[in-house]
Amino acid sequence: MIKRRSILLLSIVLVFMFSTVCFALPQPLGKLNRDQAIERYFNGKTIDIIEGIWTTTDNKYEITILKNTSGTFTDSDYIGVITRSSESRWKLGEIKLLLRKTASSQLYTGSYYVETTSMWGNGKKDYGSTFTLSSNNLIECYLPTGIYGLPVKTTFLRTYPAYDSLNVTTMKSSGTGFFISKTLVATNYNMVSDAKDIEITYQNDTKLPATIVAKDPANDLALLRVNGLENIVTPAAIGPSRDVKEGNQVFTVGFPLSSELGTRAKINEGIVNSLTGLQDDFRMLQISIPALPGNSGSPVFNVRGQVIGIVTSTLASSHFLNKKNIVPQNLGYAMKSNYLNNLITMLPEEVTLSESASPQNLDASQVADIAKQSIVYIVVKK
Repeated sequence: MIKRRSILLLSIVLVFMFSTVCFALPQPLGKLNRDQAIERYFNGKTIDIIEGIWTTTDNKYEITILKNTSGTFTDSDYIGVITRSSESRWKLGEIKLLLRKTASSQLYTGSYYVETTSMWGNGKKDYGSTFTLSSNNLIECYLPTGIYGLPVKTTFLRTYPAYDSLNVTTMKSSGTGFFISKTLVATNYNMVSDAKDIEITYQNDTKLPATIVAKDPANDLALLRVNGLENIVTPAAIGPSRDVKEGNQVFTVGFPLSSELGTRAKINEGIVNSLTGLQDDFRMLQISIPALPGNSGSPVFNVRGQVIGIVTSTLASSHFLNKKNIVPQNLGYAMKSNYLNNLITMLPEEVTLSESASPQNLDASQVADIAKQSIVYIVVKK
């Protein structure tokens, strides 16, 4: 009996020591309701795209997201506080959400607080997640709040201000594309899908507008029209992805993390890990080159200087962050070039593609020289 009591006492102590459950959260802005938030923080002010008043789809909580100038949670760029709750245990102005910026203007990391029940009573626990601004009025994340801790999708809808009336700083994103003809650029559909304006930069100095002329959302591909470079562009050669084998050496050339690393093209080298992508998706290649923000739309070259795939955004990182709360290393996915060929055939005009291959294997520097004749840096305004 004494031994059992000792074990029980030790268990209680351990739970107390290592529990992250808390029973009250700070109210860094004081008691705050919706009308007060609008008057103090939004009326007549320029705000970031993530700022505003959001509600959960079950309508339990209304959360006001603001720049964090409160002096608390100083490692967070934004705080989300309760301005309405149908749950009596949540007070007005109480912290509900913390967000940190990433290199992508549409992705944030942070914590979301939920109610929990333990031997100590009802409390509040924070769960880390990746938060995606999937549209101007929608935030999505996955939280391990399902049965057995399985992730459950949580969605927040903007209720104020209406996006069309927002006085916001312009939302920009960047990525990579490459010429496949004298006037056509291939890239990712996701990067340009909501674009108001698209601008390409060729060889670091020539900037021109681009327009979408074809799109394939299912395969995350788009074609842009760019006029004015016909006399100087050397389109990339497109190779057959059906000839790719596991273990083949490959290269990507693009503009990852341009706000930090700069807007000069970067080359990466790796191998083909698998002839299928996430969950054995046969349309994709898995490569040992990480898909960083800004690499979206980068061409994947083989050793003969042909494009055999197109990097597909940061699918790998966001998937594993949401599902497993880990960031995989040296992992990326590329849409096979055959699907780009299919999209090209849908154009009203006939497009002649180059398929020329080097008679000998090329090293990384030689591939980079070839790539720089066709790749472009893309900036999208949304």
